[in-house]
Amino acid sequence: MRVRSERARRPVVVAVVVLAVCGTALTATSGLAGARSAGSGPTPYVVNGTATTNAQWPYLVGLLHSDIVDPFVAQFCGGAVVASQLVLTAAHCVDSSSPAEIDILYGATNLVGGDGTRIAADQITVYYGWNPDTNDGDLALIHVATPIPVVPIAVAIPGLEGLWAPGTIVESAGWGCTSVTAGGDCLPGGFPLQLHEGRLRVRHDLECHAALTIGEDRLYDPVTMRCAGSTSSSGSATDTCQGDSGGPLVAKPANLPPVLVGIVSWGIGCGRLPGVYTRLDSYRSWMHGRGVPMVDKRFRGTPTNQIGGSYAKPFACDINADTYDDVVYYEPGVGYDALRLGTADGAFRNGPPIVVNGSYVPVTGDFNGDRACDVLWYGPGGGLDGLWRGSLFGFIRVTGPAVNGIYRPVSGDFNGDGRDDILWYGFATGRSVLWYGTATGFSHGPPVNPPAGATIVVGDFSGNGRDDLYLDFPAPTPDRTWTGSVPGFSTVSPPTQLPGTGALVAGDFDADGFVDLLRDESGALDTLWHGRTGARFADPDQVWQPGTYAAFGGRFNAGNADDIFWYRAGSTPEQLWLGLTP
Repeated sequence: MRVRSERARRPVVVAVVVLAVCGTALTATSGLAGARSAGSGPTPYVVNGTATTNAQWPYLVGLLHSDIVDPFVAQFCGGAVVASQLVLTAAHCVDSSSPAEIDILYGATNLVGGDGTRIAADQITVYYGWNPDTNDGDLALIHVATPIPVVPIAVAIPGLEGLWAPGTIVESAGWGCTSVTAGGDCLPGGFPLQLHEGRLRVRHDLECHAALTIGEDRLYDPVTMRCAGSTSSSGSATDTCQGDSGGPLVAKPANLPPVLVGIVSWGIGCGRLPGVYTRLDSYRSWMHGRGVPMVDKRFRGTPTNQIGGSYAKPFACDINADTYDDVVYYEPGVGYDALRLGTADGAFRNGPPIVVNGSYVPVTGDFNGDRACDVLWYGPGGGLDGLWRGSLFGFIRVTGPAVNGIYRPVSGDFNGDGRDDILWYGFATGRSVLWYGTATGFSHGPPVNPPAGATIVVGDFSGNGRDDLYLDFPAPTPDRTWTGSVPGFSTVSPPTQLPGTGALVAGDFDADGFVDLLRDESGALDTLWHGRTGARFADPDQVWQPGTYAAFGGRFNAGNADDIFWYRAGSTPEQLWLGLTP
């Protein structure tokens, strides 16, 4: 009688992870699998999968025995990078091992020739409810001291089940066994040198029950497991196999980054029956509580009035003082610009026509305290500058101050007087100038010289009614927060580091009184860092960005949370995300 087995390589059976889940006819046991055999055998091919590269699976890692030098022999399981220092894998891969026994291999396509980078594990956390007798709770986290320089894959949460509904195609990959007998057993020498992948069809829970029930032994639990693959009496179905345990099961929705929905857990034979994967949305609280960012879908999308033109520098502020932010579509040079006025229901109506006619950097803020947003059109290097005062009827042009310098200006109410100010930041030199907004113009503030080389984001991160500066430096330089005060800036926070390279978008998106930061990554899920007391950022969530857009925050409806406006030049429709719902 066939019995359930895990997809790690066992001390007796030599195997590796492919794309399909399949176990050998051995009783499941926990702990590290034995090293693979490099013996002779059929030409390796994934169990009905195909060869692939790390470029297609950058977040996939191999688990290696730390005391074995050869990665091909040392590899026994797989895993997925879910945070810069966290790898998610199967509990049965590591439940009887110490961190000193395990290395992580990332960036590898082949297990020979020095491909990839090998680093040590320093902590293992097995899910507290892991039951090796039933395979429930088959997940664990491995922490590494050295950050892994890849974009982590996002982990699915409840509510996104449509991504892997029965009948949909999901994918998996690994270095598991690729050559099996007709009975589903891994053949000696059946492990590939190159990474392999496979496409699997998600099965209905009733099908999983029927295929994976032996006599009175109901092996499949739909609450904690998901099965995928096909049935084949000859072992020809695409499946994961020994050595693939702990590897990723991934949904790849159209026009969105991939999302991790399961990890390779167990099966009955390889290539004969659907394989079983740990259903990760059932373990959201446990993973999130241990530092794994989770996909957050609580932003609500709403249609906007499409802008057919191509504008280089759209921005938002409340031009007409009606408490709803408006959007200015500005194109440097000579030509027509556009103004769309925000409304209480998140829609936009056409504003009066505007023509800027010049190449400027727009600096926005309520500089005179009349609740209407003004625009200082800054011409870097001594060009003619201009100041437009916002009003109920659009803009009123007044004489602008002369800046005469090369800066990257940012604006905010740094001294808490109800008028926005401007920090003229010397990005290359650090030499900066602070202007305070007044009822009639600007007054010079004290010298302020934040370190050069940062991208500055403004927000009331400390929750004290004064805007602060978040200095976002390229890694590995730590970031800093400068707290607004009277006068200038007083407190500099301890070092922080929000991973990623995309632009930061600021706003109180969860309406808790603290400004949050959204890391807008191109081609990957964005990460939302929630603001906390003391200008800290914690409890990151990952969100589905709509694609490659320019993003800026604002209050575009009557809600209490800030929203995100997404703009793409050309004819692509804009998208508005309303702030997080409870």
